[in-house]
Amino acid sequence: MDIGLIIVLLLGIGIICTLLMSIFTKKLHRMLIYFALANLMLFGLLYMYGMAIIGSLILLANIGVVVILIFVAMIVGEVVEE
Repeated sequence: MDIGLIIVLLLGIGIICTLLMSIFTKKLHRMLIYFALANLMLFGLLYMYGMAIIGSLILLANIGVVVILIFVAMIVGEVVEE
């Protein structure tokens, strides 16, 4: 096994683990952070295969959604606390 295959396997396992962690967590902000980490690993995987532009577009869209949802969760959390 060469180093490229090992890195691809680690990124794939990391994507699966972070997605499972995001599914089974109870807190919304923690789920979104795990989802963002899975997207970063997906970008690394696509970058290794020469698809950095597609990976960056996917990462940009998904991180934008994560940021908006975290902002909405903070607003809703403040409203619920009052």
